[in-house]
Amino acid sequence: SFTKIVAFVSVFYLIVDFGMNPMFLKTYFQSIEKNLGNLLVLRVIMSLLIIPIVCFIALTLPYNPTHSSGFSPLEKNGILIFSLTILTMAIQISLQTLLQKNLAYKLSILPSFISSIVLIGLIYVGVTQDNLPLILFAYVLAGGVVCVLLGLLLKGVFSLRLTLHKFI
Repeated sequence: SFTKIVAFVSVFYLIVDFGMNPMFLKTYFQSIEKNLGNLLVLRVIMSLLIIPIVCFIALTLPYNPTHSSGFSPLEKNGILIFSLTILTMAIQISLQTLLQKNLAYKLSILPSFISSIVLIGLIYVGVTQDNLPLILFAYVLAGGVVCVLLGLLLKGVFSLRLTLHKFI
């Protein structure tokens, strides 16, 4: 069930990613700090539009209880929970654009490490309680943790201010 849920939602990551980081870097390399807010807002809006679509599709997926085929109600609910990672992924890859420009991926180590600790802890609790929704929510929470920590770190190191600016 976990694999089906993650695989289903992960397909929609491609839409939010859409290869925008390289295009954005090429176009706004000299002014990335000024224009990063635009990329972030674009991806957040895209993810907020995609999440309800994913949830609607999940609710309409077939299930045959006689043969245990298709997507069970537990798996459909899991998709609803895990689809929130589309938003956290959109934020994280947008923030990574600044790391790409400055070749400073090492700055993401601490936020990633802390979010991994949160993830492992919640997965452990979820596994010991045989609680798939908690395991899936662990990914949402860990994604949120890495986004907040990475955002704060980038704000401190690069004096990043995420504001919207007109595209030229």
